[in-house]
Amino acid sequence: MRFVCLGNRWKGCTGSCYHIFKRHWALGYAPEAARLFINFAFENELTDSIISIIHVNNLRSQRLAEKNDLVCEKQANWLDFWMFIFLESIRKIGKFNL
Repeated sequence: MRFVCLGNRWKGCTGSCYHIFKRHWALGYAPEAARLFINFAFENELTDSIISIIHVNNLRSQRLAEKNDLVCEKQANWLDFWMFIFLESIRKIGKFNL
């Protein structure tokens, strides 16, 4: 894994990000790392919600987000790239307005 971070703020949300070297793909590290950060943020009351901004063509990351209970809330144009905004909320009540 090259880097991990928690705390990117975008429109009042906390984001998680990481990069895994290609030679380590499909070994289960990405879902485990994502779930670790999501749980850490919620258990330590660091945020009420986590977002993941994923390029529309990145199907593996979209499946990973869904595996970790994030829900695709909307599609948005960010820096001239079309992205899906995935969200997991500690409350999980209603839609999230971005």
